[in-house]
Amino acid sequence: AGGYFVNENAPTTAYGITSAETNYSFWIDPGTGTALYRPPLTFYAGNSYEFNLNSATLGGHVFSLSSFPDGRWDRVDSLNATLVATSTTVTVGSTTGLKVGMIIEKVLGDQGAGTFAADTKIASITNSTTFELDKQPSVAGACEFDAYGAEYTDGVTRVTTAGAESLTIKVTENTPTLYYYCNVDDIQH
Repeated sequence: AGGYFVNENAPTTAYGITSAETNYSFWIDPGTGTALYRPPLTFYAGNSYEFNLNSATLGGHVFSLSSFPDGRWDRVDSLNATLVATSTTVTVGSTTGLKVGMIIEKVLGDQGAGTFAADTKIASITNSTTFELDKQPSVAGACEFDAYGAEYTDGVTRVTTAGAESLTIKVTENTPTLYYYCNVDDIQH
């Protein structure tokens, strides 16, 4: 609220925003005692940071970190390929939207024989229709699959004990830019 939308084709016209939807986003108290709507956070290498997740306001949401802007919601759905069990090369109609490190997962209910090994990720994007996997498929054949942003877990510790829920990250020089998101397998999260 209070911001403006500007039509880039008519930049002299601005539309004021009178209210903003804040559902499906985390409010974070950066230590000031006041929760902020999606604040940017700065972490320093060598330090650990703990997110206190002991709050009834989470309501079943799972606070998670990812190097992908929307975590598991940074995704490309319903891709089709014919997998070769002895090759990590996958050819699709288009690699648009695919990113190195995305998780590859067969669509539930897909009848094709092709199957990916557990925890398969995109290792590289070769060109506009081809990418490489980090491991060979477990079964050859046709396959419909989704690709989505992985949760970041390097140096991350999650405590799930009731009343003491938290997520702690130990930041290193190699920690990428991270984003927080809800890791529940439901688009409304």
